[in-house]
Amino acid sequence: MNAAAILAATMLLACATPALAEADSGADWHVCEDRKLDVDQRIDACKAVLAQQKLTSKDNAAALSGLGLAYEEKGFYESALGAFTDAIAADPGATYIYANRASLENTLGKTDKALADCSAALAIKPGDPGVLVVRATIYATQRNFDLAIADATSALTGRQDATFYFVRGEIYREAGKPDLALADLSQSLALEAGTAAVYNSRGRAYDRLGRHDLAVSDFNTAIGLSPEFADAYVGRASAEAALGDYTHAISDDDRAASIDPKRADAWNDACWFRAVAMVEPGKAEDACRKAVAILPANADLIDSLGFALFRAGKFADAIASFTDALAHNPKLASSQYMRGICKLRTGDASGAADIAAAKAMDPNVAAVYARYGVAEPSP
Repeated sequence: MNAAAILAATMLLACATPALAEADSGADWHVCEDRKLDVDQRIDACKAVLAQQKLTSKDNAAALSGLGLAYEEKGFYESALGAFTDAIAADPGATYIYANRASLENTLGKTDKALADCSAALAIKPGDPGVLVVRATIYATQRNFDLAIADATSALTGRQDATFYFVRGEIYREAGKPDLALADLSQSLALEAGTAAVYNSRGRAYDRLGRHDLAVSDFNTAIGLSPEFADAYVGRASAEAALGDYTHAISDDDRAASIDPKRADAWNDACWFRAVAMVEPGKAEDACRKAVAILPANADLIDSLGFALFRAGKFADAIASFTDALAHNPKLASSQYMRGICKLRTGDASGAADIAAAKAMDPNVAAVYARYGVAEPSP
């Protein structure tokens, strides 16, 4: 699963901390587990409860787990890991805490540790559905979709759980099965009022299936629920561009990049859609350069930069970019083709060889660029 998908699944999944038993501390410990409240309030409340040292071991573990979830939401990941570890020490049989720690380890790229935590939890409680669905997201991160789908399906056996359907739907979508993803995501929404993450995922499934109007509608809902959801803006931009609405697509990608300036895909799409629509060449080039600065070895981003430079009439610079892209991916037909086009535009007859090589790699490459108004000049 990609980073955005992992985060969305983790925030929905983070296995709910069981309600703490009534304690005599007098503190409002419910704040520890109420994700609707401000995260800083939850952190302060959990610390206050724990400082009084009046909880049972199980309640202490639950409070520590709630503190870990709050730290995770705040982005204090090492503190979150520490809280989950302390919680496990307080209640070694609480499988939901292992699952919480595994979810965070997966987000941090520590998949081996995450799988080890899931194995430990399943040894305590075989078939625990909450642990299985967390392990499914870990397998999906590893692109092991067969195991991921198997775990998510096992977790759903005999139950109707909106979050579990969301997770399996997201895995299906990442696995390139948008029809199955659509069914699961729609079932999730039928069972429970959806979050922005669920509408965003279904929007992407619709977009992949070519149902762009429905995709835009779901992205609109996602953004309405979460106005700072960068991934939904990127998704809506893709659907809008597919409908030929480049003006709104560019605006949405610009918005996504302003929300999260480290999103190379937002910068790249803002560049690409400008280049395709032949508007604002300077902004197109600038956006592509920002994308490449984030992922300098990504051939596709460098290829987009080359196309933006081509549109701006900077053929020598475009040739250099396409050559750079091919150095990172020698089988990138688009760069080979467009380098040939640029060479011919500058009077270099060797461009014909590039074009022939590109067509050998991808017989449809010329038709793709013809749709963008790129014609092959005579050698």
